[in-house]
Amino acid sequence: MSSFLQTEDRTDSWYEEYYTYQRQPLHQAPTQINTPQLSLNLPQLTFEELKQKYSQFWTADSGYFNGGESSAIATLDSFLRSRFHGYHWKLSRPWLAQKGATSHLSPHIAFGTISTRQIYQSTKARAAELANQPKAEFSLKAFRVSEA
Repeated sequence: MSSFLQTEDRTDSWYEEYYTYQRQPLHQAPTQINTPQLSLNLPQLTFEELKQKYSQFWTADSGYFNGGESSAIATLDSFLRSRFHGYHWKLSRPWLAQKGATSHLSPHIAFGTISTRQIYQSTKARAAELANQPKAEFSLKAFRVSEA
């Protein structure tokens, strides 16, 4: 039988498990990563050779996102600072995506430079700060449900 077919409705338990996970403390970054010693006889490129070999990527107009954890956190902060306003209705208008209407966090989630737990907890904290602004709180709640 397919694992997608379930004989009972487990919606309540799924939500409970999901929110229990999202509310757990963030994992601390490791101070050391142990890697195995490998001895590979591979030719090494100098930085100049590497730049020459991949020069089209160095000179291309950047259509890519900036990677890394610092960029992911800056993107989340930017969204939570101001770009979230109206998220609940902008979400279904794709032409607004290029104008900053969405979070732009998808590549960071996909590449693991930010966790859904961090996004969820930061968004929940920001919503608590804006508890006296119902529209802002509603936009952030819509974001928390759709993204995380």
